[in-house]
Amino acid sequence: MHTTGSFSARHCAGAYRWAHVTSELRELAEARSYSDIREEFWDVLMAFQLWTFAVTGVDFPLVLTRRHHWKFERRRSAWRRIFESEGLVFRTRYLVNGSNHAKAWKVAAALELARSDQ
Repeated sequence: MHTTGSFSARHCAGAYRWAHVTSELRELAEARSYSDIREEFWDVLMAFQLWTFAVTGVDFPLVLTRRHHWKFERRRSAWRRIFESEGLVFRTRYLVNGSNHAKAWKVAAALELARSDQ
């Protein structure tokens, strides 16, 4: 079972901020299909749990579906491939704008941060 602390260390670029939670809430409000609403609901729940861990330091069991967990594992693998193709070493700390590699601006920002760091 994953805890908020172990998940945060593996998938997050530092402490979750309240802005992460509100960003996910905004995406939930904009969702139009049932599948999008379901997906965004789990994103909100996870963001809230990770923010709670960041604020309190209390490491508790993370509540999320297996499908949602694997979404983050797939993203981590995709980021590794992206960084390898650029000759860079992937570090979670470069994902300050989030882990959705389908958004070009997030990829550009992560690569720029990595290049300045390596």
